[in-house]
Amino acid sequence: MVFAQISDLHLTADDTFSNDDGPVAHAVACVAALNRLDPRPELVLITGDVVERANTDSYHRARRILDELQVPYFVVPGNHDDRRLLLEAFPDGACPVRDADREPYIQYTFSHSGFLFIGLDTLKPGSDHGQLCRDRLSWLEAVLHESTTVPRVVFLHHPPVATGHPVVDDTRLYHSAALHRLLQRFPAETHLLCGHVHRSVSTIWAGAALHICPSVFHQFSFDRWLEADLNFVSEPPAFRVYLRIENALLSHVVYV
Repeated sequence: MVFAQISDLHLTADDTFSNDDGPVAHAVACVAALNRLDPRPELVLITGDVVERANTDSYHRARRILDELQVPYFVVPGNHDDRRLLLEAFPDGACPVRDADREPYIQYTFSHSGFLFIGLDTLKPGSDHGQLCRDRLSWLEAVLHESTTVPRVVFLHHPPVATGHPVVDDTRLYHSAALHRLLQRFPAETHLLCGHVHRSVSTIWAGAALHICPSVFHQFSFDRWLEADLNFVSEPPAFRVYLRIENALLSHVVYV
């Protein structure tokens, strides 16, 4: 099994940032790089912040770019996204909630190559930080209860861990202890895939391998990571590729 993760595209509808180093150029180059990979990923997970400002035109541009992917892709929202506009832009498979008219969150599951993939919605409208409310946690509890022997990939936007940067950590997933308890109650091989941080970070959390994906748009500098400002650095756009080899799921960072 081979699949990829991209995150934090921050696409725009107008010409904002639209130059050789802007989000549109980077997203187009990222999609082309994914299509050229050998072996090609069987699917792509997109862990939020698809657009910079949530409006219909921005999402339409995102849809045009992402539809160039030659494999299926699946999206969960980030803090820059809007649930309704996201579902309107990607109605046919990228956000496969059972009943988009009745379900308030973009959460869903699908199976592939012996793994259960679980998309979690951590969006709290009007806030940069993430949240898993009681309803979303109850949904996840039911999913985990029915899949205690199946390896799983849980993908979400906001990381549940501190990374060491004051600004980033102030906008991570709030009240993550409830998620920690759930994962420990239902142990299985688990991989948590997050975005939001604009850097590649990995750790072990609640017995799960946790991988934070770099941004397709721009990265935050590590040189001043412990200071209170966010500083952009001219590092290339990047994504993660995951390979199942000899019963291990490996993660590689690939630069565009």
